[in-house]
Amino acid sequence: MSAINKYFEHKAKRSAVAREDANTYFEDFNDSLAEQIEWDSIGASSVFKMHTLIENSSTRIEFRISNTHKIIWRIIAVIGILVLLSHIFIDFGYQNSKSNPNALLYMGILLVTIGILIPSQIKKKVFDKSLGYFWVGKMPNFDKYTKEPTGKLVKITDIHALQFIRVNSNNENDANKPVFRYELNLVLNSLNRIHISSDFNGRRILHEGEVLKKFLAVPLWNVVS
Repeated sequence: MSAINKYFEHKAKRSAVAREDANTYFEDFNDSLAEQIEWDSIGASSVFKMHTLIENSSTRIEFRISNTHKIIWRIIAVIGILVLLSHIFIDFGYQNSKSNPNALLYMGILLVTIGILIPSQIKKKVFDKSLGYFWVGKMPNFDKYTKEPTGKLVKITDIHALQFIRVNSNNENDANKPVFRYELNLVLNSLNRIHISSDFNGRRILHEGEVLKKFLAVPLWNVVS
């Protein structure tokens, strides 16, 4: 079996486990939409939590890049700068030699690029009840005639519920030693889901779910506990 086939087989097994977790709670939810949506993971897997919940006001909540992620990527960028400096000094020492340690140059450029580029791709997620919208990234522009926001937005009223699930991050060979990653997703009236936050610390994600539940006044579908 190819690596790709194994990946999709493992993904299907994890999805089945998530669905099995949810099946025992459908009666408690008392909502037919809960049985129609998917219960598998839609969030990116990360060792460290990528977003932190910030309560700006009674009408606005943001999920911003976590300080842990900022520090990690800054350290990588600094290491890249140090590698580039090492290349300069080594290259100076080898300027009369036929050998040229370009490997350090390429490695330094790669590390600096990664350290700067990756954090810029982690967009903040904003819930703004005063505007009535949820969006990812920069604040939307407003049409000068209709005064309506433009871009990829979700109306707060289109958010039906919140979904709190767990996913076994270990592969099938470690089935006896499950390592759970917890995930918080939006469930829309359209049955689509949007990933909000994930972490190996289930209590932290559940707390964020409880805060959003109160803020949005929607149910939190917890199939973990």
